[in-house]
Amino acid sequence: MLVLTIATMILALGLASAVGADPIGPDLRVSPIPGIQNEPDIAVFGNSAVAVWYRNPAGYNVGWGYSLDGGQTWADGGLLPGDLATTVGGFPTICVDNAGRFYAAAFLSRNEGCGLGVWRGSFQDPGFQWSAAVPAIPLEYPNSDLEEPEDAPYLTCDPVRGYLYLTYTHTLSKLSYTPSFVRSLDGGLTWSAPQTLGSSHCNGVRSAVGPDGELYVVWEDFGTSQMLGRKSTSFGANFGPPFVVATINDNLNMSPPAWFGPRRYNSMYPLLSTSPPDFPSIAVDRGAGPYRGRVYLTWAENAAGTVGPGTGSVTDVEPNDFFINATPVQIGQDIVHYVPDTHFHSSNFGWFTFTGTQGTTLWVRGEITGYGYSPLCAPLFGATLYCGDDTTRLVRFGSPIVMQPYSLGPLPPLIWTLPRTGRYWISAGGGYCLDMNIAIHLRTFTPFPVQPARDHRDVMLVTSADGGATWSAQRRVNDAPPRFDECFPSVAVDDLGQVHVAWYDRRDDPDCGTQVETYWAVSRDGGGSFYPSRRLSSHASDWSCAGAGPNFGDHLAVRAAGSRVYVLWTQANCPDSVDIRGVRIAGDDPTGIAVSEFRADAGGDRVRLTWRVDDGRGITGFRVERATGANGSFAPLNADLVPLDGRAEYVVEDPSAERGGHYRYRLAVLYADGSIQYIGPVEIELGVNPSRLGWVRATPSPFSERAQLTLAVPRAGEVEVEVYDLMGHGVATLTRDAGAPGPMVLSWDGRDRAGRPTAPGIYLLRARLGKEVALLRIVQLR
Repeated sequence: MLVLTIATMILALGLASAVGADPIGPDLRVSPIPGIQNEPDIAVFGNSAVAVWYRNPAGYNVGWGYSLDGGQTWADGGLLPGDLATTVGGFPTICVDNAGRFYAAAFLSRNEGCGLGVWRGSFQDPGFQWSAAVPAIPLEYPNSDLEEPEDAPYLTCDPVRGYLYLTYTHTLSKLSYTPSFVRSLDGGLTWSAPQTLGSSHCNGVRSAVGPDGELYVVWEDFGTSQMLGRKSTSFGANFGPPFVVATINDNLNMSPPAWFGPRRYNSMYPLLSTSPPDFPSIAVDRGAGPYRGRVYLTWAENAAGTVGPGTGSVTDVEPNDFFINATPVQIGQDIVHYVPDTHFHSSNFGWFTFTGTQGTTLWVRGEITGYGYSPLCAPLFGATLYCGDDTTRLVRFGSPIVMQPYSLGPLPPLIWTLPRTGRYWISAGGGYCLDMNIAIHLRTFTPFPVQPARDHRDVMLVTSADGGATWSAQRRVNDAPPRFDECFPSVAVDDLGQVHVAWYDRRDDPDCGTQVETYWAVSRDGGGSFYPSRRLSSHASDWSCAGAGPNFGDHLAVRAAGSRVYVLWTQANCPDSVDIRGVRIAGDDPTGIAVSEFRADAGGDRVRLTWRVDDGRGITGFRVERATGANGSFAPLNADLVPLDGRAEYVVEDPSAERGGHYRYRLAVLYADGSIQYIGPVEIELGVNPSRLGWVRATPSPFSERAQLTLAVPRAGEVEVEVYDLMGHGVATLTRDAGAPGPMVLSWDGRDRAGRPTAPGIYLLRARLGKEVALLRIVQLR
């Protein structure tokens, strides 16, 4: 007997083939005006789409554009309307209600103070018209330490009732950032009093509406190192208690390369003034499929791990204030730097240099070990990490390594995986104290192998199937090798229940990591696994020449409308402009099938692995990998690759599997361009009775006339098996009868309940035994 938790994996997304077209539309320029545009958002109603973005050269205003053909072409709309007394200052967000009314929110500034405004707009003859802004947040004077008292607003529309929910971070000082909320039940004309939802150490508040109107609000809490949330079942009138989504490792001292942050402070570490908050992104499945109501949350975080030992120290040898006389150091050593009193009120830069190997993760932290006294002395110092053999084109990594006196405690370390083998530099400077001594600890960092994050920043996803009461373990979404930077992910769920995540990615950069691309991946099993990611951007952005001001901001946009998904991002087209670009992804379009029906079967004292190849173009071979137990690491089953030789079906046996053992197998598909696609894993237990309901196989798959289906039944009881289309509509009932423990064999002839042939496409088989449910996707061809 055997148990397969995922018995068949169908790779329905990958290289386009003759079976279907590529679902990803062309990379389009959404903002046609030269200059700096960033931080986009989009809302779609039918074929009408409206996008907003932060438009820096226009007095830090908000630009917008629209499309009347589902995002295939875009027209510029100008700026959100203001008046002589009002400055529209950016941070735009947009949503659309069930009547096609669009709402945009952004930062407002007037003589009487600052706040958040909301505009209402709709398509009218002869075009699109915006109303005047309505203040959703009372105007108040900003704190002298801050640029604005309201940060990072996010607007959500209830798509059924038309209610508006606006979340934001309320900032009272560098030490107080609270997640806050207001709502409007009358189309944005009036707004509720603000509600505070969390502590004063938070940022990145986001919201989403569930299928029954339930409202989720999530944020990052720096004080507890957690993603937290609250849920309202009263349309925002009140909220339940906070719940923990996940405990995270936020790389607070390592912003993405060349990221120019605003004066956004971390209330736990206010000295880290340019550290980007790790905004979470949340989405809820509102479709009619099997994952209806499931909640998805994504963010980027660094791996937990161990710090390498120290190997001594190096004291700088003056002069070392330029590249040519930089003091050489090695990874593992401490840098000891002295700022003499002759440099009072001047920046004393001490340069240090070391060589590093691609893939080595660094852990860097500094501290002030002693300083002289002066009434004008600020006990603060900084150092910066650079990459590059050519000193005329050095790339700065992240934020400065901020230091304070060791008596005040340590600040978060800088964690960074080296993208290349070559020379790196540290510039220590920026202090104004007399007789100051600093120490910079340069160490290796080894991530724990049992966690999903592998280096300094990976895209994480968690799910909740019970309304936020419990959450899954973290799953890594990005599939690039370790050492690359993946940041600012966003998630959406389309009406087919498919989960879409997009992010900024640096895997295609051959050197220091300034080349940024936009990548996307999709899950069709409720976030359990993701298909290989694909690049959306047609060419890279070089953020080292992105111009003044914030370059790509702190988010991109992913929004679903029906079965379509829209991804907008910021792209640097150096040297003339920084634009908003985007693509449309059609989730209901047919896609090519490269490899299908990867399964594992128990045959006596061995496991038999089988897969079918439907489109072998570009494939050079296959490798079967095995892991023992639920948490074991994958290793190749055989040293040699299985070559592509024109067969439709391939078989590999594992004679070393032991009875009673629990194994996981995955298939690595190797392509000529060096890329690898992983299918699986499938799980199997040898020599034991099935412990859960699970599909064993569907043959053939894809099928044209009839498919034979095998279901593993763990105990006696009524078994119900039904067929659904991807819209969640019931198509056919295959059985609703008592079943005995063991394999149950069924068949489906591709007809509906009325005996009519169904259309070609992807269908979902759902088996139910008591409270247990097993799902399987199957492809029908004609």
